[in-house]
Amino acid sequence: MSANAGFSCNTDRSGGSDPQLVQGIRVYGAFANKAIDARLTAESTLTRIVEASTDKADRFTRAYIRGAQDYILALKDGRFGGPNAARVIDVLSRRTDLTDRELYKYIVPSGLSADGNVNAQSLRKVVLFFKEDGLISDPAIEVDAVLDRSFVDRALKSPGR
Repeated sequence: MSANAGFSCNTDRSGGSDPQLVQGIRVYGAFANKAIDARLTAESTLTRIVEASTDKADRFTRAYIRGAQDYILALKDGRFGGPNAARVIDVLSRRTDLTDRELYKYIVPSGLSADGNVNAQSLRKVVLFFKEDGLISDPAIEVDAVLDRSFVDRALKSPGR
């Protein structure tokens, strides 16, 4: 899925919903005008770094974990209201398309793990959804076969992370 894509859930008369992939959009505007209801983000940054250098990937992973820990300190009761909120909102408003700092008090932040691990159970659900929708055509693709935790394991053992 591209960075400019999301999902629209068109509710039918029975109250069910039929998720539809919507591509070629400006994500925040699409949320605002209700063109999409959800977005799944595919991460390719680490893959590109790994291809360039294992040392760079290790440094990226350590920095990611430090960033995740700062981000988590910004949260309180599922919102940006923790002790680190102002700092994180400042960074996000400067480094993402969401520049209006006031909007951050209304959004539900993404969940992250303080130790850098991904939620494998959640990934399995996403892969299943993509398979059912035909976006992944190879039935042999499984999360556990491709999930590589070696960078996180090294970062967690690294002194001064």
